[in-house]
Amino acid sequence: HPSLAATKAKQSDPKQTHDIEFCPCRHQCEATMAASGRAVSFDADVSTADVSELDVSASLKQRNATNAAAPASGGGRQRTDSFASEQHRMTRSKSLASLNKQTETTIAHDVTTRVIFPWSTGYRCWWGWTVFCSVFTIFFETYQVAFGPGGLTPYNDASSIIEFFLLGVFLLDSGVTFNLAYYDQNDDVVCNRVAIAKRYLRKMFWVDLVGIFPFYYIALSAAGAFGQDTNLTQYLGLLRLFKLVRVYRVKQLLDMTNSNTAISLMTLTLLRNLAVAIIWTHTAACVMYFIARQYDFDEDNTWLGSKVYDLNGFERYCTALYWSVVTFTTVGYGDFSPANSAEQIWGMIYMLINMVVAAWIIGSITLLIVKN
Repeated sequence: HPSLAATKAKQSDPKQTHDIEFCPCRHQCEATMAASGRAVSFDADVSTADVSELDVSASLKQRNATNAAAPASGGGRQRTDSFASEQHRMTRSKSLASLNKQTETTIAHDVTTRVIFPWSTGYRCWWGWTVFCSVFTIFFETYQVAFGPGGLTPYNDASSIIEFFLLGVFLLDSGVTFNLAYYDQNDDVVCNRVAIAKRYLRKMFWVDLVGIFPFYYIALSAAGAFGQDTNLTQYLGLLRLFKLVRVYRVKQLLDMTNSNTAISLMTLTLLRNLAVAIIWTHTAACVMYFIARQYDFDEDNTWLGSKVYDLNGFERYCTALYWSVVTFTTVGYGDFSPANSAEQIWGMIYMLINMVVAAWIIGSITLLIVKN
């Protein structure tokens, strides 16, 4: 029986806990332990029975002695034991194929351990939605810092509705994680709520807390600058960038897709490189516009100048993104160029990082082509 191997491996522990609830030969185990004189009891939360190594050894010795004393009936007993052992192995092999389903069904009957399983369809859909919201946060928060008005805008416009909607999504996700079963180091499913909470509180809870904590609102309240579009409130808006810690879910998505054989590695690489280029050029455009904004779009001292007043919000973003893309691709038409020290410093930093990003994109594609 599988419990014997585990018992022998624990010589320092005279008792081995055997999980009857997940055993594919439960009735056989109950009969074996009953024959050895051990009582089998089941609890509502944990269904286990303690099996003494000495009791099992004594039971096996007694059975062997009985078989030796009665050779006429011993052959039938041995054949029966061999058949039962083979039946046990076949039953265990079949049960392992549906272990996740058995685990979910078994725990679902216990109202004290209602948790969310990571392989369930509902959670997988929810996790995909949080990944989408994380990617959207990258574009939304950086855009609001650079192009949005300083201070708190009235909470009846589209940006405010989106802001509170994203906050609600990640607050709810934090509550879901407190009830999410997980796999431990032995690939066993842990459904104990205390263990789940401790695991979450050790690390990722604090990352999620940074992503939902209202740093920006508290800073505006302390400065008494609600509703004021000044340089101070624009700089305080940089605190909104703490919400970008939510993008760790994107890293988890990439790790999952890398091991997914249903997706071509070339397709995955191209999509990943395209996403990196879009996010990076968007971020650079927001930084460049934010710098010009601090100089009040001076005609002779900013890259955009007074042209900005003839453009609406969408046109301003397109102009900034245009500068970022032509700089990233090393085209540089020259129609827009840095005009003050801050813009020049950012332009140099941006171009130096562009060399690394472009080399990484081209190198990853070249490596795949050479391998093929």
